Amino acid sequence: MLAITILTFYQVITRYVFNNASSWSEEAVRYLFVWVSMIGIAIGIREKVHIGIDIFVKRLPIPIKKATEMVVQIAIILLSFVLIIYGAKMYLKTASQVSPALNLPMKYVYLSAPICGILIAVYSLEQIYLRFKHRKEDEDIC
Repeated sequence: MLAITILTFYQVITRYVFNNASSWSEEAVRYLFVWVSMIGIAIGIREKVHIGIDIFVKRLPIPIKKATEMVVQIAIILLSFVLIIYGAKMYLKTASQVSPALNLPMKYVYLSAPICGILIAVYSLEQIYLRFKHRKEDEDIC
């Protein structure tokens, strides 16, 4: 995020002070933003901070509530596999392309999608594991 801020400030200065817009900084900001967004999605899954409609789930009985949470985690894992598969396909399709201003191989930009999918799957599996671990501890107490 710091690099995005600095590069955007640099771009504004070069455009409005020197009347010579920097094309490479705009492209770098765009690609950094893609990576920051993808990593942010995965962190949001890990920290459980994504927006959800849980008004109905909160009103369900505890066993149904836990089952619903499990279904949601499984759905997230399935969607992460879609991100991994199609992200990998885009990575392979763009392996020989380069960006116009930075001359950066585009495969590195598209690599963010499968990496994000892998992180999401890992974090969702971790949440499922923790749910089962806590359930077993709850059963041992009773």
